[in-house]
Amino acid sequence: MKAMAPPPVFVLCPDSFKGTFSSTQVARELKKAAQARFPGCVCRVLPVADGGEGTVDALVDALAGRKVTVEVAGPLGDPLLATFGLVRPKVALPYDPASLQSHDPGSPQPLEAIIEMAAASGLPLVEGRQDILSASTYGTGQLIQAALDAGANAITLAVGGSATNDGGMGLLSALGVTFADKEGVSLPGGGGSLEQVARIDLSGLDPRLAHTPIKVLCDVNNPLLGFQGCARVFSPQKGATPSEVERLERGMAFYADALEEAAGRQARELPGAGAAGGLAFGCVVGLGAQLVSGIEQVLQLVGFEEIAATADLVVTGEGHLDAQTSHGKVCAGIGAVCQTLRVPCVALVGSAAIDAPEIPGIQVVVPCVGDVMDLDEALAQSQRTLAQAAARLFDLLALGAKLQT
Repeated sequence: MKAMAPPPVFVLCPDSFKGTFSSTQVARELKKAAQARFPGCVCRVLPVADGGEGTVDALVDALAGRKVTVEVAGPLGDPLLATFGLVRPKVALPYDPASLQSHDPGSPQPLEAIIEMAAASGLPLVEGRQDILSASTYGTGQLIQAALDAGANAITLAVGGSATNDGGMGLLSALGVTFADKEGVSLPGGGGSLEQVARIDLSGLDPRLAHTPIKVLCDVNNPLLGFQGCARVFSPQKGATPSEVERLERGMAFYADALEEAAGRQARELPGAGAAGGLAFGCVVGLGAQLVSGIEQVLQLVGFEEIAATADLVVTGEGHLDAQTSHGKVCAGIGAVCQTLRVPCVALVGSAAIDAPEIPGIQVVVPCVGDVMDLDEALAQSQRTLAQAAARLFDLLALGAKLQT
């Protein structure tokens, strides 16, 4: 009698389709299609993100963590509610989220806080009232403080989508650093304060930060200053006028001198130091943080390599596949690991550019949109086209399996 083949194991690890579906929703459709075409198959759902929007949701779902919501200051000082995640890295799934409630901060098991700075200091929070000279990262520092209070002993900070250009001055202020001008008057923070910084006192920095590793998810290579620095490249996108750009550039250089001298660290030339209006620089110099690739950190936290090694097939995906995909996006990160493991990988994407490059490690790309339609129609039909594309993908896999028998 011919031995029965074991059921296939699928690892489903898409990114969110920005503006339409979360990574969990995409994975759910993939799982439904897989089970319809391969009854008895094993589906390991692993929502992921590249360190941008959706990182908290993806990691909390993937690691069965929990969310914490606190009141913080928005970019312009107005109070708002912002959420961060608490997760146990590389836990065996399923995990009981209730156990997070009773975490002992002295436990050797890490409790990682996942923070998106956009939740407190993001550009959408000041839509229609941008003020780059006043915008501050103070609320992001408050999120770090709240995470420490919740028992976090490691922090991952995603820094995409900022409304600020304050070099992390606001964040450091929230964590106990004091900034003053040459007269000793405390400074409020924000890009307009950078050029006034004359005294920095780090002695009030929260002592827990000395033994709390912080990783900043950063996928840009811009230094802090110069023609490729944060003021000249990014602040115009946040509403800065040409004169404000030059003021921010001068102020950032002044601030960098003061902070590097006070902390005894240098980072202005570090690739990525200019991310999020120099927030990355402030975290490296002021807190000893490490800049890392967003997708690589996310995959490490969820233990992706170990999980993918058990798969017959990995299915990833993202909203739009184009030339940017190969630069730190989810499909590129997943494909690279699968190529190393020699595990087959395919991608389900919302759409794909005509000139989209081949992504190493990904054998097949299946787009959701197969007909000519404008953006509004594509969004209106997104649920139907996602389900159809997921079904089409697994139909093709089922056909391939039959041809091999």
